[in-house]
Amino acid sequence: MLDIRVEGQTATARKTFNDKIAIEEGGSQILNWQSVFFCTKEGSAWKISGFVGFLPFAPG
Repeated sequence: MLDIRVEGQTATARKTFNDKIAIEEGGSQILNWQSVFFCTKEGSAWKISGFVGFLPFAPG
C-alpha cells in the first residue's frame, strides 16, 4: 500500500491491483481494481474499521 492518508486518529489506505494471473483453462485474467481501507488509531495501534473492495482502477 503506497497511498495512505492520515488525518488525526483516522486514516485511509488504498491498495491497487494492476496485473494478471494465469487461468487453469489457459489464457489470463486481468486484475485491475483497488480496495480502500478505513482505519482508526486505538492507543498506539492502527485498526481497520471499514473496507470497500473491488472498485475499478484506472492507472495513470
